[in-house]
Amino acid sequence: MPTAHNSAKKGEIAKTVLMPGDPLRAKYFAEKLLDDVYQFNSVRNMFGYTGKYKGKEVSIMGSGMGICSIGIYSHELFSQYDVDKIIRVGTCGVYADEKFELLDTILVNEAFSFSTYALEQSGLLRRRKIEKKGTIKKMRTAAAVLF
Repeated sequence: MPTAHNSAKKGEIAKTVLMPGDPLRAKYFAEKLLDDVYQFNSVRNMFGYTGKYKGKEVSIMGSGMGICSIGIYSHELFSQYDVDKIIRVGTCGVYADEKFELLDTILVNEAFSFSTYALEQSGLLRRRKIEKKGTIKKMRTAAAVLF
């Protein structure tokens, strides 16, 4: 079933999805690595492809840039398209004592962010109540005076 961000139908996306950030990198990987490839998504120019890699069905889809973008796409892939595994491929920043050169390959087994995005989206972070008693009433009264 298509979503606002993905035009794929059920069954068009493999259980394993590779996700580079850049949709043009997804297109490049699909063209170079997959056999029997077809495009399942181009909504908002976020390209997604499915094909065979060494006989195994694999999908490749761009994730966009940043936590929010990959958060939306990965959530929909897991919840709407029954994807089992997403493998992030691409560039990243790193804090390390070792010196890295441009184009070095880094294999990571954990990542973190100072952002509360994942906690907020998962419901683990309770939203603070912003409204103080009577705030809405005061805003309506002030607006009535202005208009």
